[in-house]
Amino acid sequence: MSAAAQAGLGAAQVAFVVLAAPLLQGFVRKLKARAQARSGPPLLQSYYDLFKLFARSEMRAETATAIQALAPWAVLGATLAAALFVPMFAAASPLGRDGDLLVVIGLFALGRAALTLGGIDSGSAFGQMGSSRELALGALVEPALLLSLASLALAAGTTRLDEIVAFGADRELGFIDLQWGLALVGLSIVTLAETGRIPVDNPDTHLELTMIHEAMLIEQSGRSLGVLHLSGMIKQLLLASLIANLFVPFGLHRDPELASYVGGGALLVVKVGVVGAALAAVESLFAKMRLYELPDLIGSASLVALVAMAITVWEL
Repeated sequence: MSAAAQAGLGAAQVAFVVLAAPLLQGFVRKLKARAQARSGPPLLQSYYDLFKLFARSEMRAETATAIQALAPWAVLGATLAAALFVPMFAAASPLGRDGDLLVVIGLFALGRAALTLGGIDSGSAFGQMGSSRELALGALVEPALLLSLASLALAAGTTRLDEIVAFGADRELGFIDLQWGLALVGLSIVTLAETGRIPVDNPDTHLELTMIHEAMLIEQSGRSLGVLHLSGMIKQLLLASLIANLFVPFGLHRDPELASYVGGGALLVVKVGVVGAALAAVESLFAKMRLYELPDLIGSASLVALVAMAITVWEL
């Protein structure tokens, strides 16, 4: 891929995740409401909320330092950087040759670290509580995420996401096997935890005793709060894209022609829509779990992913 094509793909990918992430959030909310026999908010409500927050002034606690002001932008920067390593429109990403799945996991961890620092810096008791819970869950989620992707990496013989997608696309239906299914289950549980959705967390409530993600945002306001909400939506879209393109890579090509990217983008929209529908179904069918039960859920994701790795190694 030439430098010009790489820059163009990078700009298109960043623009896509920024513009499409609120739509995915609205789609999940709408389906969840319909499943619960409610009309729900408008499909574009997430855009309205972001515009409203970006237009508001910010207020900060007297005890807060510059860390709280910089944290939202660090989270957004880490999330957008991760988007450049994720194959979305084809079996290629703008920076696929410069990093692999470990870089993506590291950037997610960097965003989590910045978010928790912002929550702690405010001096709020709820912010510190949410940050401690987020770090505890992160210590469980990150290994599960790594193990879920490791079985695919072992099968493809590489940790580069581009090559894993190309490997699956070349094998077509032969890519689907037992370890594929186990890894998919593991990554699906990780996605629920990373995006703060039921049964791990409830993004639609502010009940103090159960908050995790929202507790870290409780002292943020205005543009900073909007940036954090947008970052969470982008992360949700990236994880949905990983599920869509790593586990259902059919129709994606290495060909850098525009037609290939357009076709891959259309396929991505359909596949991410299916993932969004699955998220809405899980939130409608299950209740939020108690905090002390979450290690068992996330641990099960690590277990099934580890079994997938063991089967893959056995077959190599």
